[in-house]
Parts: sequence; C-alpha cells; structure tokens
Amino acid sequence: MAYQYLVVPFIGQSTGKVSASEVAKQMERVIGDHAARGWEFYQLSDVNIEVRPGCLAGIFGAPVQYVRFDQLIFRADRSATILSVPATGVFVSGKTGDPDRLTQGSSAPHPTSEQDPVMLVASLRAQLRSQDWRVRERSASSLGDLGALAAIALQDLEMLRTDPDQSVRSRAAWAVETIGKEVKRQRS
Repeated sequence: MAYQYLVVPFIGQSTGKVSASEVAKQMERVIGDHAARGWEFYQLSDVNIEVRPGCLAGIFGAPVQYVRFDQLIFRADRSATILSVPATGVFVSGKTGDPDRLTQGSSAPHPTSEQDPVMLVASLRAQLRSQDWRVRERSASSLGDLGALAAIALQDLEMLRTDPDQSVRSRAAWAVETIGKEVKRQRS
C-alpha cells in the first residue's frame, strides 16, 4: 500500500509546573484532530536543529545553539480522502493586527513571544516547509513579527517567494522586508 505522510511539529505547553499528563492530553488532542481527518498516527520522532547566529548576533559572539523538537508523523493511504488538515504547531503573537491568526483552525497550544527566541525561530523555520499553505503563511508572518530576532530565517523566507500560493509569497516578501529593515535599523 502506498502512503502519503504528514509531519507536524509538537511542543507541549505548561502554565507552571510541568505536568506530563497535561502535555500528553495536548498531544492526544493533536493526534485526535488529525485522525478525525483521515490521518493515522504513525510515530513520534525528534529532529535536532543546529541554529547558527545571524550576522548581527555573530558579530556579538553568539554561539551556535542546538535545539530538539518532537515531530508527530501521520500517514494515510494515497487513495484515501483526507479532510482539510488543521493548522497545528507553533505561532507567536504578533504586531500585524490579525488576532485570528493565532487560533483560527488550530488545535495545538501556542507559545507566546516570551518563549526562548532561538527555539521559537527554529520551530517557525521548520513550519515554513509544511504541506499546508496556511501553516507556511502564518509562520512567515510570525517570523516577520519577530523582526531582527528572525534574521537567521531570511534565506528560508526568500525561498518562499516562489511558493505556489500567492498569500504565502506575499507574506514571505513582507517578512523579508520587515526583518531586513529592522536589521538595518539596529546596525545604524
């Protein structure tokens, strides 16, 4: 049988003391949401990411950092009818005046801008490769909202300028321009 696969980044959230059962329920919700749309949970995997400092951070001696993310892997028969996949994952609250983009169609908890910026940027960069155009668009928007903190993502965002979806191309172009302006402003 031929399968199609979907990889969804997962970062559990806790409002204080870390509770394994709380995070397990969050993961269960994400798995259940995808199962209801025809995806079979296949496995939990992790991805290690080397995050190199951007040019500005590198000037100030920021070291290379390594982060690890859990990835939920789903599969479905290629001939199966798959309902729209919810936009799950991680998004940062932004300054663009679009409050709905944090919750519309999402089932996973969302970290805020108080999260470790290195981990946040790494997660958003990973989501730029999502099969779902809405996830790519929201991730590009969130990276733009982060400004110079997301300078390391400029090359990834540049690649989205040729995305098949016009809204993704537009949001990526906006993010590149916004991040670039803030980096220039900080240098002067």
